[in-house]
Amino acid sequence: METIHSKINPILTMEYIVREDENKLFDRKSGQIKVSDLTPLICAFANAEGGSIVIGVSDKTKRIEEINACGAEKINLFLSAPKDLCRPMPAYREEFLDVTNADGKPDRLLFLHIEASVDQLIRTSNESVYLKISDKTREMKGDDLANNNLVAHEASLYQRLWILSSFVNGCLEVGVKPVIYCKR
Repeated sequence: METIHSKINPILTMEYIVREDENKLFDRKSGQIKVSDLTPLICAFANAEGGSIVIGVSDKTKRIEEINACGAEKINLFLSAPKDLCRPMPAYREEFLDVTNADGKPDRLLFLHIEASVDQLIRTSNESVYLKISDKTREMKGDDLANNNLVAHEASLYQRLWILSSFVNGCLEVGVKPVIYCKR
């Protein structure tokens, strides 16, 4: 039996999505969430190590909900949230995954895979800065912001691995065998 999983981030299997706790690289949100309420989380992932948001799974009960019932207009708002609500726009990829919802009906989950910002802080449209710390989304203010400003300016090992992973997955999706050279 084939495991249903994200093609961009294969660790995100259905089992992982509904059983694992949220963490610094993964968060789930109900399709009922206001689109604007996603903005802090998008910015937090971009200002940390990147991460994936799965929309269509209750973050309280971990139950698969009906994202299709949100309607095309709201789904399009989810898809454009990083572009429309963040300054500057973080690098991201979207992905749909066909699933069966809790009522036994065909449905979809929406993934927003947010890449780490290497050279700049990503802010909300009202200029707030957020950072993903463990499973929490924290607003950074004053001294906290000054002390953590380096997060967006230094390419950490995790950021480089995320970029490398995205490159390899992109190559494999189009049938190209990637070759990666490293130097000391």
